[in-house]
Amino acid sequence: MSHFQAVVTLKVKPESVEAARPHIVTLIEHARKEPGVVRYDWYSDAKEAGVFVVLEVFKDYAAFEAHRGSEHFKHIVEISKEWVSAPMEVRVLKEEYVHHGHCHGHEHK
Repeated sequence: MSHFQAVVTLKVKPESVEAARPHIVTLIEHARKEPGVVRYDWYSDAKEAGVFVVLEVFKDYAAFEAHRGSEHFKHIVEISKEWVSAPMEVRVLKEEYVHHGHCHGHEHK
C-alpha cells in the first residue's frame, strides 16, 4: 500500500513572516509526532519571500484526515488568516511509475 502524499503552499505576507514563524514551528513539531505522519517537511521558497512549501507524507488517507482534524492544524488555519496573502493551496500527489534506467523515453547512461 502506498502512502498518501500532499504538497501544500502557504503564502505569508512578507511583513508577517516573523510573527508567523513560531506558530509554524509549533505546527511542525506537533505534526511530526502524529502516529500517521511519515514525513512533514517545510521549505521556504528561495526566490519569493513568505512562500512556504510543505511536503506531507502520511501512512494513509485516514492519517491525512486525522492531521487536518487535529487541534494544532485547526489552530494554524484560524490564526493564519491574519498573515496569509492567499488561501492555502493543497495538491494531492499520485505516484508515477518510472522504469529504472528510463526517463521521458530516454535511457540514462
